[in-house]
Amino acid sequence: MNLASDPWLPALTRDGMRTVGLVDALTADVGVLDIASGDPLEDAAIMRLLVACDIAAADAGISSAQWVDAHRDRFDLFDPVTPFWQHPRMAAFADDPKASRPVAAGSYRLVGNGTTAAGDSHNEAGIVFTPAEAARMLLVRHMFSVGGIQSFVASAFGKEPMSAKNAVGTSRGFVWVQGSTLLETLELSRPATGPVGTFHFSWPDGIAPATVGEPEGMLDALTWQARAINLLRNADGMVDRVMICDGVRWPEPGHGTWTAHNDEQLIPHATYIQRKASDPFTAQDVHVDRPVWRQLLTAWTTDGEPGLLGTDLGSGTIRMTGLGSFQARIDGAVTGSLPVPAFSREDGRRLLAAVTAGYSTVASTSGSLAHNRMSLGTDALSKATTTVATAGFKEAFGTIVTAAATATISVDDACAAIADIATRTSAELISDVVRVDPVAAARTLTRPAKNAKPEAVPTPLPDSHAQSTKTKAAKKRAPVPESETAAPAAENTLDQGSGQAALF
Repeated sequence: MNLASDPWLPALTRDGMRTVGLVDALTADVGVLDIASGDPLEDAAIMRLLVACDIAAADAGISSAQWVDAHRDRFDLFDPVTPFWQHPRMAAFADDPKASRPVAAGSYRLVGNGTTAAGDSHNEAGIVFTPAEAARMLLVRHMFSVGGIQSFVASAFGKEPMSAKNAVGTSRGFVWVQGSTLLETLELSRPATGPVGTFHFSWPDGIAPATVGEPEGMLDALTWQARAINLLRNADGMVDRVMICDGVRWPEPGHGTWTAHNDEQLIPHATYIQRKASDPFTAQDVHVDRPVWRQLLTAWTTDGEPGLLGTDLGSGTIRMTGLGSFQARIDGAVTGSLPVPAFSREDGRRLLAAVTAGYSTVASTSGSLAHNRMSLGTDALSKATTTVATAGFKEAFGTIVTAAATATISVDDACAAIADIATRTSAELISDVVRVDPVAAARTLTRPAKNAKPEAVPTPLPDSHAQSTKTKAAKKRAPVPESETAAPAAENTLDQGSGQAALF
């Protein structure tokens, strides 16, 4: 199975769906428009490999199809010496029942954690992967594997690499710019500057699993061997088992001379945040419950944002995919897009401020209603019938932001529309509760503003109880940029809280 020439990539072409190899995918005459596997993690993992091929080709001064063809022998999935993105020494332990596990049916976002590309419950299921399916699974595991216990026979590497670290792309969102064709997408997604580094075709020589590596460029990050893997085939040539354990670990700030600035240079296809102006930028974890358009807008409007989003993107659509997780737990794929904004970054910051204020307004009302419900000993809020507008205010915000990004409406009109939706959503929340508990609703309507003077007009602000119900998982998140600090506690309560204030 040669990934350069054999078909394994599900692609949308000008003539419909086709399965192609890397060379065909990167050849203009084939007319590939986009990768379309039907699984967001597979699409992102494939795009990551294609971006790496494009960067390597640009560095060599040739087309990406020419570069892949020139390295055709290195893309052999089952080469006995240098199998693509696998650890050849593991094959010596193929007959050890403790060394391999069966493959699992289903996306990694649904079945994966710990050691699994498979679960023990599948031992007798007889599930097999075609080489093409196994290749796509291989890419996903190198990009998105979560941490946790991933044991392997100790005699293989002198010690048993028990606890694995997250892969480079697990929590970081992978960002690229979608064009009208795949080749245009790769051109738009090619960083203007940055150290190139090394394209890793197979397991790097002289390094053992669970060892911290020494990346030097963007290609290292894009082809990083986050897991030591070996695919095993049955007599029919189908992959029915996999050997897998911790791979090469990506360095963290504080390891030797490694700093957060290294990540900025080597991982441009990510979003970054900065706690304060004097701090370095750090890669932002994806938020499972925060719309992707908002995560992208936040990064795009951040002053000094490093990487791809800090450059002039021209046209197209910004896309991002990540895997929401906490330690060995998988929360699900995070995927979405935002048109490359037609407005300025300054106008984008005004729009983001309006979005943040809108979230704060709705969160404040919901939090206060929940607080009053509990203080009165009623369950009025949980019985409220949430209207379509209430349930979909985030989606409505996203529609407005998209319209502004494409210059369908002005930024001023977008800000006004967002404020109006937030006000109406809060009114509908209160109206729903009035029908079952008018006292709780009345208390919310008449609450004073925090620290308000006696003559001040009451205004909705985040309720202190809602702020106190942040979950432990929310506390583990990366810091929120200053542009979003208007009401982080209220929003996190709604997104990640225990459910008392989570109406949407």
